[in-house]
Amino acid sequence: MTDTQRLVDSAQRGGVGVGLDVGTLLAQLGRTVPHGGQHEVGLRAVETPSGEYPAGLDQQHGLVRVIKEMGAELVAEEPTPCHGASQAHRTGRSAVSHGDRFAGVDLFAEIADERRRTADVLASLTPEQMRTPSLCDAWTVRDVAAHLLMPLITPGPKFGVALIRHRLNFSRTSEALTADVAQRSDADLVAGLRDNAASRFTPPGLGPQAPLTDVVIHGQDIRRPLGLGREFPPERLAVVLEFLTGPDARRGFVPAARTRGLRFVATDLDWSVGSGAEVIGPGEAVMMAVAGRAVALDDLTGAGVADLANRLAK
Repeated sequence: MTDTQRLVDSAQRGGVGVGLDVGTLLAQLGRTVPHGGQHEVGLRAVETPSGEYPAGLDQQHGLVRVIKEMGAELVAEEPTPCHGASQAHRTGRSAVSHGDRFAGVDLFAEIADERRRTADVLASLTPEQMRTPSLCDAWTVRDVAAHLLMPLITPGPKFGVALIRHRLNFSRTSEALTADVAQRSDADLVAGLRDNAASRFTPPGLGPQAPLTDVVIHGQDIRRPLGLGREFPPERLAVVLEFLTGPDARRGFVPAARTRGLRFVATDLDWSVGSGAEVIGPGEAVMMAVAGRAVALDDLTGAGVADLANRLAK
């Protein structure tokens, strides 16, 4: 049996999935994991005549790293605006604590409430509105709904098999699984979000701030193109802003270069972060711009807005 076949077999038996200790599996296959670096995980075929693999991947990153028989090199993969927590399946490090600032906030209750509110919005839409382009490239409103539902109903083994099928490319895996969920009817998507609203799913190594951020941002990906407003509870919005501008967001949400050297100030919250040229505006607009949605720039002011716009355009 080839190494690839063994990986697929392990995945089908539940050995490859969210939260797998990659080092254990690779040790069973007689492989090693490169050390060091902070890369996100992708995979591309290359010539490797020496049979060696470049350094630069942290040992604790998500799922499967090396398939030697395929002659593959792991490469960095920039976070994309519309994969959020799904891409965060990659990491295995522990989440950063925000101390006592949000100690009194039940984040899982916040997540459940936000999912239900998003389901309520979706339930109110016409079929034409459900097929409106969202703020996520190439995704309609209903596609975003399917993306939000996907990690809540996809078993770990199925995710692992899909990941291997797509050569460890997390973006393509997420897109494929989302497309599968999107085959459901509009009513089923709404019901799925409601039925799974209380799911305590969190990506490995990330706390509930990650799925809260994902559902809040994707909710706005749905509302903004439809001209629908949303006022967020201040604490909820502050949690998301804190996450997006913190170190955990570097793994699948926000590249570090996007926020470096800028100071972000929310005018409707007691919240600011960073140093440098200021980006000032409502917390929702700051959140969406940091998350890569250029449409929110029109709601912001300050000397740093032009710089941020240039970064988003790259």
